[in-house]
Amino acid sequence: MRLFIVRHGETVENVARIVTGQQGGRLSPAGREQARAIALRLRGEPIGPIYSSDLLRAFETADILRDAIGSEILIETRLREQHFGEFEGRPLTALLRHMKKTGEDFLSLNPPGGEQSETFRGRIHDFFRELKERRPGDSVLVVTHHGVIAVLLASLMKKTPECASRDLLLHGVVLLAEIDAGDTVSLRYSMPGNGQRRWDTLWEQTKK
Repeated sequence: MRLFIVRHGETVENVARIVTGQQGGRLSPAGREQARAIALRLRGEPIGPIYSSDLLRAFETADILRDAIGSEILIETRLREQHFGEFEGRPLTALLRHMKKTGEDFLSLNPPGGEQSETFRGRIHDFFRELKERRPGDSVLVVTHHGVIAVLLASLMKKTPECASRDLLLHGVVLLAEIDAGDTVSLRYSMPGNGQRRWDTLWEQTKK
C-alpha cells in the first residue's frame, strides 16, 4: 500500500490561535493556496480514494485535492482531531496554561469534558489497521489533522508519538508511507517549496 498523508490547510482559527479540535474550522486564503500546491505535487500520482476527516477544514482541503487528482472522497470520522473539551473555541494560551499546570503534552492530554488520549489513539489505530486490511495494494490519500498525523507516524515507525518532528506536522507537508506485504515500511516526505516531485527519505524499516 502507498499511503499519502496530508494535514488540512491553515485555517482562520490557526491564524487567530484559537483551539479548534472537533469544531469545523475555515480555511484561510493561505490554507487554500497550500491545498492547491499539494494538488500540484500529487497530480499524476495513481491515487485511489481520498479518506478525509468529516471536519470542515479537512473536507475543504480534500475537495481542492479531489478537483485536481479526480479521486472520490470517503468521509471517515475516525480521522477527526481530538476533542479538547472545555478549551474548544478558546484561545490556545488557555489550553497551554492548563497543560503546563498538569504536566501533559498534546499526546497525553486528557482535557476536561473532552476526548481521552487513549480513546483518541485507539480510534486512529483501528482506522489504520482496517485500511491496511481492506486496501493492501492500493494507493490512497488521507486528509486529517495535526494530532492524528503524529499518532499515525508513531504507529508506522513503531515509536512514541513524541518522536514525530514538528516540521512534518506543518500545513503543506505531504507524507508518503509505502508498506509492503510483509508490513515493512518506508517513509518519505515532500516539504512546501521542495518542487513538485522531490521526495526526501524520512525513515526506512530495516528488513530482518
